[in-house]
Amino acid sequence: MRWSLVAIALLATSASAFAHDGYENLRDSRGNSCCNDADCRAVHARVDSEGDWEIYVKELDKYVRVPSHAILKTRMSDERCHACYKFIKGYSLAFYCFVPCDVKI
Repeated sequence: MRWSLVAIALLATSASAFAHDGYENLRDSRGNSCCNDADCRAVHARVDSEGDWEIYVKELDKYVRVPSHAILKTRMSDERCHACYKFIKGYSLAFYCFVPCDVKI
């Protein structure tokens, strides 16, 4: 029983590390890391009528504009859009980084 719990803990830890393998080198415009092992994910994104990026935030059930300071000039190897953000006080978003993708029309 004890070994089962240890194995489960190791799998959970390695799954978390694997999930963020592509984010560890992302840096914002000031050189700060974009990721703290919990806030980066692939996202659905679009460009609005004014040319601004928006991402769909499931917890809010709506698209939210990405601040220009968070947009990186790089791409992820899976060719999907990715964003690093967290909720502040449960409803406000703090954006760290956004990695654009090619928008398919």
